[in-house]
Formats: sequence, structure tokens, C-alpha cells
Amino acid sequence: MEKAFTYARKYAPESCALYYNDYNEYWDHKRDAIYSMCKSLYEKGLLDGIGMQSHINADYDGFSGVSAYTTAMKKFLSIGCDLQITELDITMENGKYTLQQQADKYKAIFQAAMDWNKNPSSDGRVTAVCIWGPNDANTWIKTENTPLLYDTNHQPKLAYTTLTSMIPQSEWGDGSNPGGNDKPIEPNEYGWYFQSTFEGDTDSWEGRGSADVLTSGRTAYVGSEALLVQNRTAAWNGAGRTLNPKAFVPGKEYSFSVNVEYFDGDATDQFFLKLAYTDANGEAQYATVAEGTAVKGEWVQLANKNYQIPADATNMVLYVETAESTNNFYLDEAIGAVGGTSILGAGESKPFHLGDVNADGVINGMDLALARQGISSAFSGN
Repeated sequence: MEKAFTYARKYAPESCALYYNDYNEYWDHKRDAIYSMCKSLYEKGLLDGIGMQSHINADYDGFSGVSAYTTAMKKFLSIGCDLQITELDITMENGKYTLQQQADKYKAIFQAAMDWNKNPSSDGRVTAVCIWGPNDANTWIKTENTPLLYDTNHQPKLAYTTLTSMIPQSEWGDGSNPGGNDKPIEPNEYGWYFQSTFEGDTDSWEGRGSADVLTSGRTAYVGSEALLVQNRTAAWNGAGRTLNPKAFVPGKEYSFSVNVEYFDGDATDQFFLKLAYTDANGEAQYATVAEGTAVKGEWVQLANKNYQIPADATNMVLYVETAESTNNFYLDEAIGAVGGTSILGAGESKPFHLGDVNADGVINGMDLALARQGISSAFSGN
């Protein structure tokens, strides 16, 4: 199990939360086994939460009774990870239990979750309660077991009205903020939210369009490897990384930097660091964060220490592309940080002009002298 979570953490997008989800999780022996395993995974940074499937009956006591269920819930939350009730339905077992018993048990579970979130004993929170079906006519168990909040005619049952009465009308939202894990991601001691070094790991960077990405030891700005972006068939085919909105909040300023190098094609190439996002109208947008001209065989830094993410941005991807070429290129030391943070990098490339032997930006007699000296010495030494 640990290997599964290790690989998932390594290769899943940064914004992907990893949960262990199971059934009969309130049974004491299984509960304790889940607790021990998930505590170890959480302490190793491999687990974000636990899912309780929660297919139970309306008996207030017994095997899946309220006491056994809430004990398991609190035990899992005590680890410090979040918890979600992922598939809740409460069967009446073909008339064995009453609508009132069903309503009472739904209420008890919701109340336990609400009570914990108001007065938690750890960092963990109940971030979702998902009902497993729309109505009793559409349930994975037989309709006569009537396990859901709406009847077969899609009318609210006692369980539904009981749950809605638990929250004062003044506290109901409009659906625009459904909740979830709202704990922000904090930067490290340097003010960085992420640092992609590409030392044996693509670090959640992915190819865009036809492009493929992999780590390569052919060149590196820092360390021994960089990210190779290849098989591009269009200028926009580059490499990108999804930005987690818990760290990169729309409307706020951030500092972004990445170093780029290429070896093929023309003497110079134009590169862009951009942000792809969806705006408030659901339209795809592509905003330039930074740009730079690279000289073949030299690193150039694309950086903007005060880039403001559009306030309506969702589905954000930071990516690198070229203006026109489809050359392979390399990325290294990609960093996202607190706004205003200066990030060291290769800086801007100095464009090379034919005849400017000493690369001082001026072609004059000094260049002619150096050229003659170079010819006579076959350009050996300095």
C-alpha cells in the first residue's frame, strides 16, 4: 500500500489529494488496522485523507450504529488528515426500520461531522459528505430499501427535512463555495511554493499538445539534469505545470522564474512563460508572464517577480512555449514564489552580432584587432 501512495504522490498533479477509501471502516478490528496504516502514510507525507464509504442501515445501535461509526470517524480524524464520507446511504431494509429511525441516523452522522469541525481536536476536518444516489428510484441497492433523502417520486423525505433544519437559514450558502480542504499551502523559508529541479523527476510538468517531456543529463543550469521538451509540432507545444489555487490565489501577485536553453535551429529563439486559465465566462485565456530571447547553446531566464494572476482565473497552468519554432528545448530551476521575491537565474541573454568579437554590443576597431589576433593564433588561448 505504501508503494502505491508513494508513486501516486510522485506522479499525480500537485493539486491531487490522496485518500484511502474503504468500506465497513467502523468495524473495530478493521478500524484499528486502517488507523495504523493511514497514520504511518500521513506522517510520511503520502496521505491527505481517509474516505468512509458508509453503506449502513437505520439501526441506531449495532454493528454500524452511531457509536461505532462516530468512534471510527474521530479516530481517523485524530491522525491529523482530513476525512470524507464518500458513499453515504442508510437503508430501511424493506420496512424493517422507520422513516424516523432513518432520519435520526442521518442527523447523528451529520451532527458528529459538524461538531468536530466546530471544535476539532486535530488539524483534520470533515471536508465532504456525499450521498450515494439522487433518490430511492435510483439506488445501487434495491428500491424497496429506500436508503436515500428523496423518495421514488423525487420528493424530499423526513431525512432530508431533518438535515436541512440543522442549519439556520441565515447560514445557507449559494453554492459558489462548496468547501473542501481550505487550508492554504504555505511557502518555504525562501518564499517558494515550488522548485522544480528536474533531478530524476519531471515534478508534475507535462507536455502540451504533441510535446513529450523527460529528464535529461545533456545539459543543466543547476545540478546534473534538466527537463527536455521534444517532439513539438507547433510553437505552443511546450511544457506546463498545474498551479494549485491553495498556493496561487487568483487576484494576488506571485514571482515566477524558469531557465531555458536550446541547441538546434536559428542563432536565437523567442521563448514565453505563460499562464493558461479559464476565465469567468468559461473561456480559455493565455496570458504572458515573462518572455526572453535565447541565444543557441546559452541559458536564458524567463522571470517576473510581480505577476498578478487574473482574479477570475481557474484551471491554471504555468507553461513555456516558443514564438514560432518547434525546436527541442530544456527547462531547469522552475520556481513559483511569493510576489516580489527575487529569484536567481541565468538572466537575459546578450544578443550576438556578427563582428562583435568581444561581445560588448559595439562593432569597432577593437573587434577588428581581436579578429586579426584570433586569426593569427587560430583563436587559441583567450
